[in-house]
Order: sequence, then C-alpha cells, then structure tokens
Amino acid sequence: MGLYAFSWVSLLEGRHKDFQISEEGRIVYGQVVRFIDEKIIPAEKIIADEAEGLRNGEEAPTMTALRAEAKSLGL
Repeated sequence: MGLYAFSWVSLLEGRHKDFQISEEGRIVYGQVVRFIDEKIIPAEKIIADEAEGLRNGEEAPTMTALRAEAKSLGL
C-alpha cells in the first residue's frame, strides 16, 4: 500500500461534513448576483470602450466606481 498504511476512506469514517451554504452565505450570494446583474453586466460595454484608451495597468473609471460601490456594500 505504499509508504502510508491508511486509506482516506478509513481516515474519514464516521465523520460527516455539512457542505451546505449558511443562511448568511445565501444572503451574500444573492447580493453579489444582484450586483452583477444590475450593475456590472450593463456596464460591460462602457468599461470596454473606456479601456480602449487606457495604457496597460490603468483601470477604466467605470470599473473603479463599481469596485468602490461593491466595497461600500460589503461585497
């Protein structure tokens, strides 16, 4: 069986992991999805147009504003 004489199955036997999303996690997920749907996706064309005139490493002003808004919302 090699250097390690155990199996992952026996190591995890009797242990149950709950991988469900908590209520708080569901709330945050909903907020993120809503922000993407309502703010980011509608702004994609504007951000792309702004980015054409920027040098490498510079961020489009609309992206900067959206980043600040997301941060202020705790996202």
